[in-house]
Amino acid sequence: MNKQTLSVIAFILAALITTWSVVRFLKRPPVETPLEPAVVLQERIESAQPLEVRVEAARRLARHGVQARQEIRQVFQTARAQEETEVLLPIMTAIGESREWKEIPSLVELMRHPDIRVRGRAGAIAQRLIGADYGFRAELPEAERNAVIAKIEEALPVMQPRLQAFYGNDE
Repeated sequence: MNKQTLSVIAFILAALITTWSVVRFLKRPPVETPLEPAVVLQERIESAQPLEVRVEAARRLARHGVQARQEIRQVFQTARAQEETEVLLPIMTAIGESREWKEIPSLVELMRHPDIRVRGRAGAIAQRLIGADYGFRAELPEAERNAVIAKIEEALPVMQPRLQAFYGNDE
């Protein structure tokens, strides 16, 4: 082998090693910041922080799941009362993640909300917690949505013992 061939082989080897290193580095999982306690996130959501800070805190609270039921329930009630859609959306997700079946009536009520995003999220989470698809779709005409909601409201009292047995009576 001559000197030029060895130089080409060395260059190719160096390029392969560099490519392998870059690909390996890019495949590393992102470093995630530790999850703050649920009470801290609740305080951040209910504070006078900028909206984007409160929305991110709501998303992070959802990651606590069942362990943060009490905080999630309180934030959910506050967000509903204040009609803050951007905070309400991730908190509804938190209701689903925490399996907070006792909030199904509130979710059903939100299925009548004027914002299609709120209606859709409330319907999806309520149906998931109930364990049945009643055919609610946020984009349906109002009369059709109301008919589906009426079916769900009619079935809720009958479902309650089954839901309690399935999810438990955690507080």
